[in-house]
Amino acid sequence: MSERRGRGREKKKKKKKKKKKKKKKKKKKKKKKKKKKKKKKKKKRLRERNKRQRDRPGAREEEEGEKLEREREREKWKRDYVQNLDTIG
Repeated sequence: MSERRGRGREKKKKKKKKKKKKKKKKKKKKKKKKKKKKKKKKKKRLRERNKRQRDRPGAREEEEGEKLEREREREKWKRDYVQNLDTIG
């Protein structure tokens, strides 16, 4: 038989349901773009010179000729630049 407690039957207490916590969405980190390194002309020239020297004799004279040619071009550019400044100003 069912037991009686006090007046009538006692009701069982309902358990409260626990609310589920919402998970926070993680923000995606943006990947940083790697900067491309600029190749220097000087290194390129050195590499070319070394290659020529390894390949055959007489390459050094050729390199000296190129240096002189570059110097001449630089001087010519300077002269033209100064002349242009004179004509403008």
